[in-house]
This record gives sequence, C-alpha cells and structure tokens, in this order.
Amino acid sequence: MFFLTWPFGFDHSVGFLGGAFGWDLARAGEDAMIDFALEKFVEMAGSDARKHFVGGMASGWADDPNTLGAYAAARPGRYAARDLLARPIADKLFFAGEAVAGPYAVLCSGTYYSGQAQAEAVIRALGP
Repeated sequence: MFFLTWPFGFDHSVGFLGGAFGWDLARAGEDAMIDFALEKFVEMAGSDARKHFVGGMASGWADDPNTLGAYAAARPGRYAARDLLARPIADKLFFAGEAVAGPYAVLCSGTYYSGQAQAEAVIRALGP
C-alpha cells in the first residue's frame, strides 16, 4: 500500500492499493477498506497514529464506469519517461496531464497543476 501524507498541505493521508487484493478489498466494502488502510498506516507510522485517526472514506474507483479502477503507473525503472514526455517538442507541442505531473502523477490535482504549468509554458513560447 502506498500513502501520500499531507498532500497539498492538507492534514490527511491518501492510500492507494492495487492488484487482485485491491479488487477483493473493494468488493468487501468501504469499512473493510478503511480498516485495512488504518492498519497499514499504523504499521508504518507507529501505534500513536491510531489515536489521531478521526475518520476515513474510500472511493468507488473500481466501480466507476469511466475508469474501471485504472490509474496510470510507470513500469519499474521507467518513471523517468514521465519527465521526457513533459518536455515540449520544438516549443510547439506540449503535453499536460496526470502522467506528466511530477510528484502529483496519478492524481486529479496533478492533471490540474500540469495543465496550468504547460499553459504558462505555451504562453512563454508564444512570446510577447
């Protein structure tokens, strides 16, 4: 399980879990997903983390007909390809999206920030 802690300065953590076990856990329901994530977080951060837990929620990402539970993941050893894709081609072709969002890859917010950054790059490339 992978956690983003304090993303964008907000006081929460977001956990990600994939594979066959992730599908099984999603079928078990939101309470099971939250319980599992909390146990994994406590294993990582120590037992004191439990007393700070206020509540949780889980997405129905696996049931979303537009995503079918998918999100982008770089193959092992290929993460640098994201940086290559983020570079403009001849200052004429610019790519934006979560795949080129640096530390925010795989996040919707990464799509937003990447789009902003590339729009600014296009404006700079066009000049005054």
